[in-house]
Amino acid sequence: AMRDSLLNYLLQRHASLPAFVSTKLAKVIVDIGKFDWPQRYPELLPRIHAAITQASTASAGLVLLRLLLEEFSDARGDVPSARAAEIRMQIHSHVIQIRQLLFEVLQHCLAGGGG
Repeated sequence: AMRDSLLNYLLQRHASLPAFVSTKLAKVIVDIGKFDWPQRYPELLPRIHAAITQASTASAGLVLLRLLLEEFSDARGDVPSARAAEIRMQIHSHVIQIRQLLFEVLQHCLAGGGG
């Protein structure tokens, strides 16, 4: 699917892309998620999680997660109100996992493992 190709492209080339291109590409992926996640795009969060846990894709994964949290927590203008409420409810069900992931990233950084 196109969304998988976009995500793969971002993860593989994040370090070599200009920052504005990388951010725009991440925004497109998150926007697709607003309409497709979790029913038609259940792998979105697991793919972001996996990206964050790998050194070569951690930066891109963190950009995706930041945009996803920003956009999903305030999706009112882009999607119907019922869908926006559904997105917020779904993302809230993942808050503990996201918090744990970010805690692990911070521990790794503080232990001198870099970003």
